[in-house]
Amino acid sequence: MADYSKQKSGKPQKNRPPHREHNEPGGPANPFGKRGDKAALLERMRANLQKEKGQEDIEEPSVRTEGDA
Repeated sequence: MADYSKQKSGKPQKNRPPHREHNEPGGPANPFGKRGDKAALLERMRANLQKEKGQEDIEEPSVRTEGDA
C-alpha cells in the first residue's frame, strides 16, 4: 500500500501574515528609530490650525493640574 502522506509538501507556516506590508516597521519606508520629535509634530499642528483659521497667533492651550477640576 502506498504512503500518500509522504507525497505532499510540508505544512504551511502558522501565525504568519499573508504578505509583507510596504510600510512595516524596519522596512525601507519605515526604518526603526525614525520617529520624529513631539515638538515638530506640535509645530506642524499649529501651522495647520493657523492655515485653517487664518489667524496670526494661536493661544497656547492651558495645562490643568490635578487640583483643577
